[in-house]
Amino acid sequence: AASGAGGVTGTLPIANGGTGATTLAGAGLASTPYFYGRMASDLTIAAQAEVKVTGMTTNEIDPDSVWDGTTFTPAVAGYYFLHANVQFSWAAAGNDGNRAQSMWFFNGADLLVNDIVVQDDASHTRAGGSNSILKYFDDNDYMEIYVYTDNSGATSGTTVTAYTHMEGFKIIT
Repeated sequence: AASGAGGVTGTLPIANGGTGATTLAGAGLASTPYFYGRMASDLTIAAQAEVKVTGMTTNEIDPDSVWDGTTFTPAVAGYYFLHANVQFSWAAAGNDGNRAQSMWFFNGADLLVNDIVVQDDASHTRAGGSNSILKYFDDNDYMEIYVYTDNSGATSGTTVTAYTHMEGFKIIT
């Protein structure tokens, strides 16, 4: 016999005669692990070199310890949705940026590249790009973000700004 308001008990019969909760969590479904981190401060990078983005620890959300501010390692195999946004600034390099890349490295090898090309003149101070991916990860796979810039021959002064962030979560399957 049903009980509770409107006859709803919070459980549903299951084909084998047992009961299960009516929530996704009760059914064993959750988008965990999940994480988020934003750059704690600007990161100055050298021109014409691939540089790993580190320090994405501001406003960090990481209840399952899968994110260290630089590297995502899922600890649970499955499909994951990951998103990252990288913003570059050439203000300290004469505002002459003309090319930047954000690159996703999977287990140490490049997997995805976002190439940002802007006009080569003194009016381009910032550019940004976002990447998203849905990918299967084993429990010990890992993903990192690298950046590259070619700012009209300058050797330094390009920064990856504090607007840079990365987040992700496991897809319910």
